[in-house]
Amino acid sequence: MPRLLMFPKPKSHALQGEWLYMIESDYVFMKPLGIPSTPPEGYAGWAFPFNYINPIAVPNEMQKLSPGVDVKSIPPTGPAPIVLSLQDWIKVTPSWERLTAAIEADTEVRDRLGWVREMYAFSLALVETGIKVELRSEGQSPFIAHLPGQAGLGEAHAFHYTLCTIYKTMDGGDAWGFDKRFYTEPQHALELTRIPPMPEFEAGKYKFVEGPPVTLEMHNAIKQMIDQINKGMDLAAPLPEAAKARAF
Repeated sequence: MPRLLMFPKPKSHALQGEWLYMIESDYVFMKPLGIPSTPPEGYAGWAFPFNYINPIAVPNEMQKLSPGVDVKSIPPTGPAPIVLSLQDWIKVTPSWERLTAAIEADTEVRDRLGWVREMYAFSLALVETGIKVELRSEGQSPFIAHLPGQAGLGEAHAFHYTLCTIYKTMDGGDAWGFDKRFYTEPQHALELTRIPPMPEFEAGKYKFVEGPPVTLEMHNAIKQMIDQINKGMDLAAPLPEAAKARAF
């Protein structure tokens, strides 16, 4: 994607449309994205605020990457989910790539920013290029909802299955679970397997692996997400054997 956007005039067959929506592969779409046709006054687009992106907690690293930057002006976001105009993507991408490379070349900065370092690079690139995005808090955002961190979809149009949804009985026994980290082998991409059915909800019977009890509202939201994933797998055409043989 960055290389595609680095061309001054992207080929028409490669990129079409006035706006581009950057997503990650672990989104489950439940309904169309509900945003206006134009951003609010003073904003160039829409993005999502992540509570684990905190530029003011790493001011030295931000200043090292972009000397003189106002750290308080750096949005706590990343390259997905976000909607920007094609022209703004073309504008921000060179800075994003340069800052990412600078982080990777500096062991101290790379280790300090950790696995979300490219998100910091993108957030900083937005400031450097003067692109301001609207951020609505989780629960009010039109983009994604996290289960079981949230109890439902809220205003979002997609679930983001980055957190684990693992049920335990109250005495600690295994009950049911879905976690994307269960599916890390190449074979999982070649042979889709439906997620096992969830147990029926019973008040006070289950808790999440982290400890909090499973509520009816949370259970129903998770079931909604799992049903949608299974529906998508049911609709997916099997890979031809020749394609499987070439994979990986």
